[in-house]
Amino acid sequence: MKKRMSFFIQLVFIVILTISLFAYAMFQGGFTSWFLFYSFLPILLYQILFLIYPLRFWKVSRRLSNQTSRAGESITVEITFKRRFPFPLFFCVIEEVIPNSLQWFDSGVEKYVLMERPEKLKGNRKPKMLLFPLFKRTIRATYELEQLPRGRHHLEKIRIRTSDLFGFTHKEHHFSVHHSLLVFPNKREILWTNAAPLLENGQINSHQRGHHQSNIATEIREYLPGDKLSWIDWKQSAKKQKVMTKEFEQEKNMDISIILDACTSKNMLAFEGAVEISLSLIDTFLEKGETNVDFLSIGKETLRFSLHRNHHQIGDVYQYLASVQLEKEEKYSFLEILQKNIFSISKQRIIFFVLRNIHLNDIEVWKKFKGHFKQAYVFLILPEKERTKEVQDIIQILSIQHVRVYVVTEQTLMKRKALEVGI
Repeated sequence: MKKRMSFFIQLVFIVILTISLFAYAMFQGGFTSWFLFYSFLPILLYQILFLIYPLRFWKVSRRLSNQTSRAGESITVEITFKRRFPFPLFFCVIEEVIPNSLQWFDSGVEKYVLMERPEKLKGNRKPKMLLFPLFKRTIRATYELEQLPRGRHHLEKIRIRTSDLFGFTHKEHHFSVHHSLLVFPNKREILWTNAAPLLENGQINSHQRGHHQSNIATEIREYLPGDKLSWIDWKQSAKKQKVMTKEFEQEKNMDISIILDACTSKNMLAFEGAVEISLSLIDTFLEKGETNVDFLSIGKETLRFSLHRNHHQIGDVYQYLASVQLEKEEKYSFLEILQKNIFSISKQRIIFFVLRNIHLNDIEVWKKFKGHFKQAYVFLILPEKERTKEVQDIIQILSIQHVRVYVVTEQTLMKRKALEVGI
C-alpha cells in the first residue's frame, strides 16, 4: 500500500511539473520558453520511464567466501545483480539486511576484557555499498563481515535503493536471498600439569602429554572407523580374514563425561567461555583416540552425544556447540535437570562439569552426587569480581567431597597460551 501511494505521489509530481512547463511556454511564448520546455522533455521522459522501471525482475545472488568460520574471523560476501534490459541508472545503494545474531562482535580472546560488560560487544552492522551501474547488465558489490560471533546466522534479505539524477523520484526493493553461515567456537589447548590417562582406581600417573600409559593389549576386536593404524594386529587379521585391532587397557578404562550448563545465564561472555572450554575438553580427549567420551548439555533441551569413534556424533556436537544460545528467561534449573539424568550416567565415568555459577545452597545436592561418579572436576567460568569468599568456601567444601574446582576468569580466558590444569 505504501509503495502504491509513493508511486502515485511521484507520478502526480512529474505530471504537474510537465503541465507547468507546458503552460509556461504557452503563456510566455518566444524561443526561450519553448526551448526550455523541449530541453526538459527528455528528462521528463526519463523520469516517467524510471518510475515504471521494475527492480523486482532483477536476479540477485550472494556468494560467501566460506560457509563455515571460527569466532573472531572474517568472511567476504559478494552480491551480484543481473538485469536483462540495461536501463541507465546513475547510482544504486546496496545494503545487506543483517540479522540480530550478527550484531555482536567477537574479537577473539580480547573480548573477555569486557566480561563484566558484555553489552559493549553489541554493534550495528549495516554494510552499504554505493555503485554507479549506468548501462551495466551485471552489477557486483563486495563487503566483509569481520569479527564474526559464534552461532548459526541466516542472511535473508538484500535491499537496493536508487533515484533519478535530480532526486525527484526514488525506488527501493527487498530481495529474498537465503544463506546460512555457521561460526564455530574457538578452541584452546588444555595441558594437564600432571597429565595422564585416568585408570580404574581413579588415580593419575604423571607422563608426557600424548604418550600411552600402557602398551599392553587386553583383547582383540574388529576394526572400527577412528582406530589408529598402529593398533592393527596383522597376524590376527590374516587368520580371521578381516581387519582386527588391539584394545589397550587405558582404552577400556578411560570413560569421560563432559556436562555443560546451558541453562540461563546473565553473562553472555561467561557462556561463550563455557562453550569454548567444553569444546576444548572434547578435543583434548578425542585427539588421543583412547577415551570413551560422552557430552551432555543441560538446558532448554537435554542432549547427549556419544563421541567415541562415532564420527557422525562428533559432527553433531560441533554443530550444536556452534549454534547453542542462552535462554532469555530463567525457566530451567541446571541441578534439578541433572538430578533427573544423573542415574543414566555410569558410576565408573569421570565427569567434567562446565558451569557458570555455583551457590552455597546447592552444596547438599552436590553431596548427593558423590556416589554417582568415580571422579569429578568442575570448570567454573565467571568474572574475577564474582570470585568471592562464598565461591572459595564452596571450592573447599567440594574438595572434601573429592570434587576439584578450577575457577576460570577473564584473566585466564584472555591468555593465548594453553590452559594448564592440575589434576
